[in-house]
Formats: sequence, structure tokens, C-alpha cells
Amino acid sequence: MLMIVFQIMFLGTLGSRASPSPTPPLECNSVDELQLIEGALVKHQSYPQWGIGSVERVDHDQGVAIIRFYGRDEVIKHCALGDLIRHRYAPGDQIFAITENCFGIVQSVQEYDGEMTYQTLFGNRRKGIPESNIRPQVLEPDLFDLLCEGVSVDSHRFLLALQARHLKYAYRYDQLACLSNARIELLPHQVFVTDKVLRDYPHRFLLADEVGLGKTIEAGLILKELRARGAAQRVLIIAPAGLVSQWVDELRSKFNEIFTRIDSTNLSAHIAFCGGDVEQVWRSHNSIVTSLHMLRSNERHLEPLLTQEWDLVIFDEAHHLRRSLEGRRNAGASDLDGRKISAAYRMAQRFQKRTTSLLLLTATPLQLHAYELFSLIELLDPTLFPTFHDFDQYRTKIPQFNRAADRLDRYHELDDAERFALAKDLAALTASERSKEQPVNMYVALESPEGREQYKARLADAHYLTRVLIRNRKRIIFDDLQPRRARVRRVTYSDAEWEAYHAVTAYLQEWYNIALRDRNNALGFLMVTYRKILTSSSYALRRSFLRRIERLQAIKRAGNLVRQRTTGELPEDEAEELDLLLDRYGEAVAISDPNFIDLEINQLHALAAKLAKIALDAKASGLMTELAEILHDPNEKVLIFTQFTETLSYLHKLLDPLYQVCVFSGAMSAPDKDKAIDDFRETCQIMIATEAAGEGRNLQFCHIMVNYDLPWNPMRIEQRIGRVDRIGQKSPVQIINLSIADTLEERVLQVLHERINIFESIVGALDPILESIEQDVRDFMFDSDGDPATRMRQFEQQVSDRVHQVEQMEARLADMLLDASSFRRDRADALLGRRPAFTSDDVCRFMKQYLTFAGGVVRERAEGIFDLTIPPKMSVGMRDGLKDSYHVTFDAQIAQRQDRLDFVAFGHPVLDRVVDLCLDESFDGRIGYVTLCSTEFAPQQVIISFYEFTFEGIRPHRQIQAVATSIAGQILPDLAARALDLLAYAEPTEVTSKHHGLSDTAVDHCRSVIEAEAARARMREQQVQEGANRREYEHTVSKLQRYYAANILSRTRDMERLDRLAAEQQQSNDPKERRIAPATQGRAAAARREREALEAERNLRLGNLSRKRSVFASE
Repeated sequence: MLMIVFQIMFLGTLGSRASPSPTPPLECNSVDELQLIEGALVKHQSYPQWGIGSVERVDHDQGVAIIRFYGRDEVIKHCALGDLIRHRYAPGDQIFAITENCFGIVQSVQEYDGEMTYQTLFGNRRKGIPESNIRPQVLEPDLFDLLCEGVSVDSHRFLLALQARHLKYAYRYDQLACLSNARIELLPHQVFVTDKVLRDYPHRFLLADEVGLGKTIEAGLILKELRARGAAQRVLIIAPAGLVSQWVDELRSKFNEIFTRIDSTNLSAHIAFCGGDVEQVWRSHNSIVTSLHMLRSNERHLEPLLTQEWDLVIFDEAHHLRRSLEGRRNAGASDLDGRKISAAYRMAQRFQKRTTSLLLLTATPLQLHAYELFSLIELLDPTLFPTFHDFDQYRTKIPQFNRAADRLDRYHELDDAERFALAKDLAALTASERSKEQPVNMYVALESPEGREQYKARLADAHYLTRVLIRNRKRIIFDDLQPRRARVRRVTYSDAEWEAYHAVTAYLQEWYNIALRDRNNALGFLMVTYRKILTSSSYALRRSFLRRIERLQAIKRAGNLVRQRTTGELPEDEAEELDLLLDRYGEAVAISDPNFIDLEINQLHALAAKLAKIALDAKASGLMTELAEILHDPNEKVLIFTQFTETLSYLHKLLDPLYQVCVFSGAMSAPDKDKAIDDFRETCQIMIATEAAGEGRNLQFCHIMVNYDLPWNPMRIEQRIGRVDRIGQKSPVQIINLSIADTLEERVLQVLHERINIFESIVGALDPILESIEQDVRDFMFDSDGDPATRMRQFEQQVSDRVHQVEQMEARLADMLLDASSFRRDRADALLGRRPAFTSDDVCRFMKQYLTFAGGVVRERAEGIFDLTIPPKMSVGMRDGLKDSYHVTFDAQIAQRQDRLDFVAFGHPVLDRVVDLCLDESFDGRIGYVTLCSTEFAPQQVIISFYEFTFEGIRPHRQIQAVATSIAGQILPDLAARALDLLAYAEPTEVTSKHHGLSDTAVDHCRSVIEAEAARARMREQQVQEGANRREYEHTVSKLQRYYAANILSRTRDMERLDRLAAEQQQSNDPKERRIAPATQGRAAAARREREALEAERNLRLGNLSRKRSVFASE
């Protein structure tokens, strides 16, 4: 609790107590010796500080009783009966029932044969509790007692504790606190998606926005909100291997969320640190990002992870969780229904039972067959569609939903017959098992705008997909993007360049064919990468060849001639540059023969000599001409992309003497990357960047981009363009592609432009399906069979087929009601426009006050930018401790512009530590005497108490309740409603530790009034929470029962079918049939075990859920 005084004078108390001080008895009567029985509750008239006592024995002959009193100390006293008075709890009081082992709220009281019985509410159950079954709580000195005793207080501590509690609760319970606690430029659709997911429980959704709309940001916002509300303590993120680092970095930099990376690169170190205990690795971290590829291929590491319970699990690139109908009944990866299930999908099936909330992220929820989408939905909510047949039947209704929604939008254009037909369709589409509205009633209701909005909402609610699937599309979300304008700067090779080009092409073809023949993927990867470097720069290719020569010579000298083989594909790691990856596979050799190695070394020497003859690349010359034309305007900026760090270095040396140039590559440290972005924004004319700048960087202050070389993957190209083609771009986006005339690369560029329109269209539908085009390009480049014209036609046809496949997928997903449910601009604008419960200024002021109080230093270096010096004592007791100083901002917009600054918001270790310190019991900031001026209320002396109520049910809920009274004991509800804001943000005119001057009688009277009002407030809120909890309980139980009923029925049918089949096989005249009968019996037994396991699991989950059926309240 909290206590304050001001002119208006606040006398406040702040605190949280596990068991409240009991309200004074409704009435206390002198003890009648004949009525006093064992177990009765009494008080001593002369020693009220002993608290409530329970009669243990009565000696009527002597006129005394043995009483166990529960005051500040638990004591046993012999008392004269005449000195005792009966204690009676009042309706609204909270009591602890021994047999129930929990607190309840008194509803009424009756007396029978000398014993009080209290009708008590436990959640939504009522039960009579005799007073002998009530255990009075041992009371510590409460804050009212301390006031009466006139203890010395530190009111500065009181104000800090109050501000800390206000910030914490505002962050935890304010709607979308992430709006001011993330270092991101929030887009309306991202805010809407976050709000939609959080309003549903449990939070299980498929986030299927098109590429480039920020599914990772949406997941981060949801995670941040759930963390703020205490609903996501344990979080597991499972992503493809190449995205694990990116997840860790983005959560840290954008959301102040620190996650531990556990993948194949460091798992051994984690296991060693935990003494070889794999389970301890997963148990010792609450926030983990791990690799999908590692888990699905290593059962030994997966099993210990599946023993853990999680609050939230996120699967990125969830289209890897595949299940198809093409399985064979005897296939090891098939289930009893013959469905083919990938290891990743089986893993997801097990995780979905181990987590409360589940997010699946993919831009391609449906690639080839509707069964893929059904399979992902089944992971989220198996009760929506019990079988694929149900889902397939439902899909046929989607056009009906869309036609109805379209007619609702055009209602004013419809004639009477069309309107009545719409009413009939709506009645059919929105009918439920419980009710079906008559079309004539709908026809009448549709005449009003409110009625049409109501039925539009009901139509969306009847559309089951909107309950688990969110899919936003760029063409719907963005209506103000700048146009893209692409052009080609075509250059011609010199004779020296052509000579080198043909010689290198022949070398690459020869060694690529050897790699294919020997299934040597590492060597094949090298040749493919060299092919990409070939048209990037002669400098980069020559440097790569020289490094290759050094590697081969070292291998030969060491006698290490073991051929480098790998199995499966060697996908590029998106976190690294291609030429950095060459170091990983650069020792690949074809065969264990020194002469063969000498042959390649000689070839490479000859090629390097030809490349050395090129003085200036034709492409570099063309770039310089282009830049001279563009940068004639000194205000323009140009972003140049290349795939290779060696090409970046070559261009940097070439351009740096002429222009202000900065570079950005994956090899740079995080601070250097941030500085490069700042330099490009503020001073530099040119930034030369590798693919590392193609992810997560906002460069819309530049609108001209040059593709010096082109990735073969269209999605990499889109990611590049997306750095400048973003919300906030003020000018048309210019894309300049450098192309070498008459090369295969030029033809690839033409196909990408003409068939896909990759450079000028907004790629949304061209999602990860098109990543397979990279393989088509590779085949085209290295296929030596047939004439070039035929190969070109085949390549063009393959690309056209890919595009057609995507268009078909989009047509199957086209759903206007889903679009409307996934994004409502009015709702998003309202969320973005609302006033937050606290601002960055509030956090800044709180931090300044605390650090000044604690002996730290806050120095403002520039507007909104500060240096914080942290006193060493703040790190005492911390596992990792704090740094001595921080360069920070509290402003999210400044943080977005200057990545090098620490963004101090919830999740940052300094703010989190300060809040924890202020709320710790040892901080002793529970009482304060403060004087402040207010124009809202008349001058007076008041006492304000703040109670923290906790309600446990399906979802826990906590709130702070203020109760304010005048010194005369008059309740002041208006002041109580404003007290927290007044005290947290007002500047006091006096903060003192002097005694308040109130009499003990006045404090005791206020105590009675405040505690009675607090009990009534708690009971009112508990009734509200009971209603909400009951609805969630019924909804959750219904879903669980439907899920298990469908699955148990399916297993029962499997078992019966297999039993019949086994019997037929046993009685068959065919020996082959009789031989396979035992195997069929084994499958029937497996189905029986699965059914029994499902029944046991159902009973366990329903039993656990039943314990949350009622809401239990505590203070």
C-alpha cells in the first residue's frame, strides 16, 4: 500500500500482501460463557494488538479459556472469559478456509448452537464454512500500524516505488504497450495483426502475410506484448538454420529481448557447459532460438527439448512443416491413414501439445495442394475441421462468403429481390447449431447501416479461416507506394575481358561436370559461386582463384588429399556473403591424386594471368559514367549492391577518390554497420553494400539503387529493392541494372524482367516458391547439352511455369473476407492514435530521478540523447551485471534513426533493473508524506491506499485498486481514480519524512473505511473476472472435447478396420495374406495404444483445466 499528504495533501501507502488485514468485525459481542465453544474466534478487549484468536479450550469452572492469538506474533494466552469478545467477519471479507486450502469471500453469516457459519464464495462455488475451519492469518505490522507508530520514512523512495509500479502495470496491462517499447517504425497492418492475435485466447495463429510485410516484426510485437502481460516467460523460436542469427539480432536490437542461440554451431559448447546434460541445456534458458534443421535430424537433441513446457512457440518458414496425401501405407514416414508426414511436421505436432500459444510464420501456407494449408491449421486448432473432407467442403463455401460480403458493400445498389436473396444467403451462412435467424428478420435489419455492419461482423465470424489465419497483401495494405522505374545500363566487354570470360567458362563447366559425376556437392558449390563472380568483377574472381591456388598447394604439401564430399544440398547461408562461404568449402578437391591437383593449379594460374591483363572492368567503367550523370545533383544518393566483398573492395578503391563513399558488409561489426547507415544518411553520397544490407535496414532516404551484379534468386532482388522502396519513400524508386552485352547473364536479366517483372512490380505473390528459380538459372548456366537457343527456351518456360504456379496459389487463397479480417485500417489507426498509458518522457524522468537518488549520473549530450553512469551497487545480485555507462535514448524515433544508441524501454537491462530495485521489499518505499498543489481537488488531508489484486483462472489478471479517504473517513472515488497519475507525474512542492500529525483514532477509522471499500472493490472485480473466466473455460473445454472426440473416433475406426483386416488375412487361403496378418495385428494394437494414450491425455488436460474453472482472488 501507499500513503500521502498534500495541500490537498496525500497520505498514501503502497504495497502487495499475500494475505490482507482482516476487516474489523461487523459486530463484537461480549462472550457468553455458555456460547463460547472450542474453535470460536475471539478478540481480547484490553489487547487488540494480539489480533484474532481461536479458542483451543474452555474451562467454565475457572471462567478462563486458552486462546491462540494470531497477531504480529502467534501466541497462546490464558484469558478470563469476561475479557473476550466474539469476532464476526462481515460480508465482503476475505477468509482462509483450512479444508479448502484457499481464500474465499464471505457472502453471509449465520449462528447456530454458538458457532458462526459463513456462506463463502470460492470462485463460482458457494460453501458454508464454520468458524472453527477458518485460520486467522498471522499479521505483520501493516502500514496503518506503522503510521500510528510514527515511523520515519523516506518519501523520495515512496515516489520512486510508486512510479515504478505505475510504469510496470501500465506496461503489463496497457493495450499494446509495444507501440512505445520497440525500436521499429510500426505499420498499421502490423499493429492490427498484433491486436487481433492478443484478443484471442489461446494465441494460436498462422501469420501468412506476403513477403516484405514484416511477419517477423508481427511475431516480435506479439511476443513483447505477451511478455509484458506475464504470459510468455518461456519462449522457443524454431527457424531455418540460416535465419537463427537474424532472429536473435532483431529481437535484441528492435525489441530489447535477449534470446539464446542454440544450433549446430554451438550446441556442443552448451552441452559441455551443462556437464553433458542435454535436457539441462534447454531447461536453463527461458528464451531460445534454435535451428529447425538441427532438431528434425537429431532425435537425441529433440527428445529432451520436448520434455519442456513453453508459453509460446514460434515456427518461422512454417511451410517446411509438410504433410501430404501421397504417403504409402507401408512407408515409415506415413501414418495409419497413409499420409506422408515430414520429420519437421511430426516435431511440430509434439510441440503444439507442449505450448499454450503457437505462431506459424510463412508466406506460402498453400503451395501445391490444399492439404498443406489444412495440415497447418490442424496444428493450431484441430477442432475447426475434424477431417480434410470437412475442410475441402468448407472451401467450396468461400466464394459464397465473398459474394455475400461484396453485396453487403454494394447494398445500396441492390433491388428488393436481390436484398432478400442476400438475407437468405446470410441466414444460411451464419446459421449455428443453436440458432438460425429468419431471412425476413435479416431483410429488415439490413436496411440500417448498423444492421449491415452487424451482419458483416457475423459473416466474418462464421468464416472459420479468419479464426486462425491472417494474410495481408501489399496491394491491399499499401495505397501510397512510390512507383518503381527500372532501366539497364548495357556495357560491352573488351577483347581481354572476352578472352578471360570464355576461358573461365570452359574451366567452370569442366569442373562442375566432374562434381556432378562424383556427387561432390562442395566442389559443385565452388564452381557455381565462381560463375556468379565471373560477371561481378575480374578483381574479385582473380583474388578468389589465387586463394584457391594457395589452398590446393597447402593440401598437396600436407598430403591431405581426402575428397571433400557432402550429402544433400549446400544452401547459401543468408547470414554470410558468398565469397566468405568460399572459405568453408575452398578445400574441396575432385580426386585424391596430386597430379590432378597440379592440373587445376596450372589452369587457375593461366586464368589469373588473363584476368590480370584487364585494366578496368567494362562494368566498372559503365558504373562511373552512370554515377557522374546521377551525382551531378549534389543532393542525390546512390545505393550500390554487389554479392561479393571483394567486388565491394574493388569499387570502394575506385570510387572513394571521387565521391564520399561508405560500405556495408556482413563482415563488419554491429557498431560499424550502424555507423555506416548513419554516415550514408548524413554525409555520404554512395553506399556500396553486400546482401547483408538487404535485410532489416531502412534506407528510404535514398531512392536510387544500382544492381552491380544480380543474385539468381528473385527474392534476394526483391529484398534489395525493399530497402529503398518502403513506407516513407518520397520519390519514385529508380533501379539501374548493369548488364554485359551478349552474355548468358544478360539473358537471365531479361527473363527476370520480362517474365516476372521483378524490378517494377511489388513482389508479394512471388514468395519463396520462386526461390527455386535459382536452381533453374544454375541448370541453364551449366547445361552443356543441346544448342543454346533450345536451352534458353527451356529456361524461359521453366520460369513461366513457376510464375503460373504462384498465380494459381494466389487464386486459391483469394478471399476478400479474409483480407477484411486480416486488416481493418480504422481499427489500426485508432490503435496507433490512442494515448499510451506512459510515454518515453515518463521513462526518462523516472530514470533521471532514480539515478540521481542512487548516486548515478545522467548527462544530456544532445536533444533526446543521454550518457548514463551506473553506480556499481545497482549490479549487486545480478547474474551478468550492468555496464558502467550507456549511451542511450528514450525516444523510439531517435532510436530508429541511430542504431548505435541503446534504446531504454522495457526489456532494456537498466530500466528493468531500476524497476525491480524500486519494487523490492528491501527498498522500503511503501509510505510517503508528500505535499503538492492540484487544481482538480479541494485542499485537504487524505489517506490513499493502493491494493494489488490478483485473480487466478484460465488467464491470470492483476490490477491496482486505489482507495482514498479524507481524514474524517469520507470515501473520495474521484480522487482514487486519479491518484496514481497525480502522484506518478505531478511535481511535488514538498517531499518530507516528517510525521503526518494524524491521531491514532483517525488512522484506525480510515483503516476501517479503506479496508471495507477495498474488499467491496475486490468482490466486484472478482465477479467480472468470473464471467470472463467462465466463458473462456467453456470455450476451451469445448475445443478440447471436440479435438479428442474426433481423434479418438479416428483411432477407433482404424483399430476396428485393422482388426477386421487381420481376421480376413488369417482366414485367407492365400499364404501371403496369412503371413502379413501379424503385421496388421501389430498396427491394430498400435492404433489401440494411440487411442488409450489420447483418452489418458484428454482426461489429464481436462482435469488440469477444471482446476482453473473458478477464479481465486488474493491481495
